[in-house]
Amino acid sequence: MQDTNTRGHANARTVTVNDLGNLPALMTSKEYAAITGLSLVTIAVKCKRGQIPAVKCGHEWRINTTKALKALGLAD
Repeated sequence: MQDTNTRGHANARTVTVNDLGNLPALMTSKEYAAITGLSLVTIAVKCKRGQIPAVKCGHEWRINTTKALKALGLAD
């Protein structure tokens, strides 16, 4: 998994096609950031606006992997 810096930006990490098949049903913002290259702050804003299919679990967002990958054109 990747680390984040003090501003909430995800540090770069390469995600392969094999990684996509190993994601859980609900992925974390960090996992989504590794796929998209978006910052954690941007992901949180998009989740709150409903632009990313997600649910809030406590203080963290969990993103529906299947719906997110389809929206990104990475799954059928």
